[in-house]
Formats: sequence, structure tokens, C-alpha cells
Amino acid sequence: DADDTMSVQTDSELACSPEDIAQKLMDIESLFQKDVHFTSWHTIHDQLHMLKGDLLTLNSDSSMISVLGMINLMLLGHSQDPPVITEKWYNLRDRIHVDVIRNKSQAGEKSVERPRRESVFRLK
Repeated sequence: DADDTMSVQTDSELACSPEDIAQKLMDIESLFQKDVHFTSWHTIHDQLHMLKGDLLTLNSDSSMISVLGMINLMLLGHSQDPPVITEKWYNLRDRIHVDVIRNKSQAGEKSVERPRRESVFRLK
């Protein structure tokens, strides 16, 4: 019985929280703001891969299937134009915010602010 208790504690210690996910989103967002996706795709790829792993360990009632699919499309899309990758990032970030972070804040816990989405369309 002691072994069962130990494994449960270890599993919960390894699981990510919505706060961990919010921090990872901010880290990746800062890379996009620095245009790292133009110069060092592998850095973005590595961060997205870690985000995917974190989401897989998340203790959440939300289904992550669509979010994981969005990440997979980004991971496969390294040959796409940077503006397309940026738009996919904004969609992914916003989806995770709604599915993971907002659900937690609706439960009465503090929400983490996220950078405002920039429009792809600009008036001339």
C-alpha cells in the first residue's frame, strides 16, 4: 500500500499545472516577439515539443486532442512561411488559453495575462 501512495504522489508531482502551461506560453510568445521563428526554427520546434509534453501531463478535465493536433501541425510545418507559422501560433496560444487557463480562472483561481494578439491584416 505504501508503494501505491508513493506512486500517486510522484505522478502528481510530475503533472503540469495550468500555471506551468501559462508560463510556457509566455516563453514561446517572447520567442515569436523576437522573431526567432525567422532565424532559428529548431528553437521554436523544441519549445512546442516541450509544451506538448507538458500538456500531456496536465491534470485537467479539458480534452487536449485538438490542441495536440494543432501543435503537431506546427511541428510539421517548419517549411511554411513565417507569417503562416505566426498565425498558427496565435491560434494555438488562444486555444490553450481558452481550454486550459480560462477554465481554471472560471473555477475561481487567478488567471495569467497573455500578450494581446496582433492582427495579420494592417490598414494602409
